[in-house]
Amino acid sequence: MKPYNGELFVESDRASYKAGVCFCNYSYIERHCEVQSFLHAEELDYFHELRFEKRIKSYLIGRYAAKQAFVHQIGGDRLQQVAIKNGIFGQPVLASPHSSHLQVSITHCGDIGGAIAFPEACPMGIDIESISILSQSGFLSQMTNTEKGLVGKLQMENGRSVAEIVTLIWSAKESLSKVLKTGLTVPFEILEVSDIAYNGNDYVCYYKNFIQYRTLSTRKEDYVLSITCPKNLRIQNIEKVFDGFCTNAGQVLPGDSLDPTGTDL
Repeated sequence: MKPYNGELFVESDRASYKAGVCFCNYSYIERHCEVQSFLHAEELDYFHELRFEKRIKSYLIGRYAAKQAFVHQIGGDRLQQVAIKNGIFGQPVLASPHSSHLQVSITHCGDIGGAIAFPEACPMGIDIESISILSQSGFLSQMTNTEKGLVGKLQMENGRSVAEIVTLIWSAKESLSKVLKTGLTVPFEILEVSDIAYNGNDYVCYYKNFIQYRTLSTRKEDYVLSITCPKNLRIQNIEKVFDGFCTNAGQVLPGDSLDPTGTDL
């Protein structure tokens, strides 16, 4: 399955913005891409030092998705001219002669990955998580009483599984942490989800301490996708982006996921 490359259009009362989005599978990269065609020279040096399959996959998926999202924003196809460097907190930082004040958020989980390239004026974050019974107790142990109440409410009123809901909350908070550029270096209760709206297909999460943000999430197969953005933005085509994710997630066979959590680098 070819990667999904698309755009997310958002607007406020004062301005409109466009973000580039990419979802991809490792199987596509392995079969159709030479690493020299999309890794920067500095990235190639680092790549050749990698020894473990899990890290090799995550590195290639993340870099490929990030660069596809970036060039979809600015045009062109010379992915190897773009370098993704590490910020002080491990966050991805774009280095390109044509960056145009863009930044990127990256996620990968097993064999699937995604990225969103966005204007600095409109911060965004993205996360993909695998729904796993093995992770359920770990996720629950990091939740506040309010969040545990939301789990029970969604389970009772909407028939959603505990594993799905706790993964959703974890994914939303990871996505928000990427917007804040802290990652998981802050106490998780600071990122507390205060409310969740469910429309029968997708979710919207709101936050106790970061009321200026909201996270839109969807599920496909055994994966949850979350995208965080400023709450006052009107999003025009999130359904199309969710469909692109669902197409790629649907191509990952059960058991392909190497670990239950998605990371950003």
